[in-house]
Amino acid sequence: MKPSVKTHRRQGFTLVELLIVIAIIAVLSLVSFSVSKRMIAASRAATCMSNLRQMAVVVTAEANDRGAYPPVISQSTDDKGVVKNNGNDLYSILGRQPFCGCPGAKHSGLHPQYKKPITAYGANPMVMGNSQNGNPPLVRPSQISRPAEVILLADGAQFGLPNPRAIGFAAAWYLSRNGNPSNRDKKLTTAQIPASGFWGNESLMPMRHNGKANVVFCDGHARVVSGIGDLKEKNLYWNY
Repeated sequence: MKPSVKTHRRQGFTLVELLIVIAIIAVLSLVSFSVSKRMIAASRAATCMSNLRQMAVVVTAEANDRGAYPPVISQSTDDKGVVKNNGNDLYSILGRQPFCGCPGAKHSGLHPQYKKPITAYGANPMVMGNSQNGNPPLVRPSQISRPAEVILLADGAQFGLPNPRAIGFAAAWYLSRNGNPSNRDKKLTTAQIPASGFWGNESLMPMRHNGKANVVFCDGHARVVSGIGDLKEKNLYWNY
């Protein structure tokens, strides 16, 4: 009789098999990280859009109660020439609300000095600009004949610490309030809404949500824009 031959089972992985497993795990990790990153970005963008809608509700209610939209900055000069804040501006109305901070913004939390939430949104200065001693007159809701086309609020730029931006402007504030009706369908450019940077004056409407920005209009509906060219002059001016 032939002696029985014992077979020995190979234990463990070969080096090649181990490397393949490691490579598969690495690929799956990268895919998972990429998907997770996109989901977080999408969640932040959705929260930002919700914030803008809530802000629009508050501002619209305030405008209906007062008969005019609140200015971003409201100041008056007393008999001695001292300039003071009137306390009825946009920041006074919205500044303490928790939904004024965009989750996609660089700065968040409370201002280290004033202990108010650091905001990341801007107003259309053609609707809510600066007002000093009642000049220029505040804009009334009834004056805006195209509320579904005119921007009310949008993603806004921030300054860095220790003085991060409060609610400011989402377009260049020094422009005239009066647009030219013949240019209603002309695309906005960096002359109206600078966007060469992200966190300073040169970027009043930053595209911080995967290269996009959120905008809410005077009628309360919101929209995602992929660039300044998605907006037209009729979205900025209300006077025609």
